[in-house]
Amino acid sequence: MKKLTCISLKNNLSEIRSQTTELTANLKELSDVQSSLQGLTKGTQEWRDAVQDVNSQILELIDKYPELAEYVTTANGAMSISAYG
Repeated sequence: MKKLTCISLKNNLSEIRSQTTELTANLKELSDVQSSLQGLTKGTQEWRDAVQDVNSQILELIDKYPELAEYVTTANGAMSISAYG
């Protein structure tokens, strides 16, 4: 029984590591897109397209990780994920 528990814990740990790696990569990608907004002029088509891209990425993250929804904020139409919600 101990061996099964140990194997189960090892599998759970592996899954958690995998999910953490995936979430970290997704957040890095989101950060890169959000950074591109800072160099754009608000209201231009290029800015609106970037805002749409950011918002789409955040909605995809919320689909994967619903617990992130409480940390979403919006400013000037652009969503972001904040540690403070």
